[in-house]
Amino acid sequence: MNIMEGLMGNIVISISRLCGCGGSNIARKLATRFGLPLYDRNLLEIISRESGISEDEIAQADEKLLCVAREIKEQGIGADDEFFEYQARILRRLAEDSSYVVLGRCADYVLKDHPNLVRIFITADRRHCIAREADRNGITKKEATALVDKVNSERAVYYSHYSGSDAWSHPENYDLCINTADFTYDECVDIICKFLEVREQHKKNDLK
Repeated sequence: MNIMEGLMGNIVISISRLCGCGGSNIARKLATRFGLPLYDRNLLEIISRESGISEDEIAQADEKLLCVAREIKEQGIGADDEFFEYQARILRRLAEDSSYVVLGRCADYVLKDHPNLVRIFITADRRHCIAREADRNGITKKEATALVDKVNSERAVYYSHYSGSDAWSHPENYDLCINTADFTYDECVDIICKFLEVREQHKKNDLK
């Protein structure tokens, strides 16, 4: 069954993830399975094209935004909220025009009022995440541990700053949570597809 056929409006699948759990891989595979665009850093191209600002300048602003958690924690200074708001407006407009998959970007908060938003959190046990990052980056277990802790801390503070909530990694903040330590990435995509199929059927039954 093609879940995209017969949907009542556009669907947006937001994927949040712990560092090292393979969330980026799953997002790419899911977008490919459904034939949907995947938005992450490629949003910079859209911002550059619409604003007339070079991609290099946009990338610098994006890097500053991604470092905001570190700045808030270590220096107590504010973030560059203007870039975040511009990005949020683009995500909302894209959701009006078409279905898509979005990775991170606080999208579950930005698009919270979208009627067909599906919020997914990808997780795995700490040992699995550390081992994967060590293997993927060719670094030691100690270095991978520091990396996983740093990235997860920054993501949590980033989410808290812009959403006003500490619920970034809380299961109740999402419609579906998947532990990738128990499944292959393709199996995770299968699970998401089945979840969407059942969810859509329930919505249709509610209208009868």
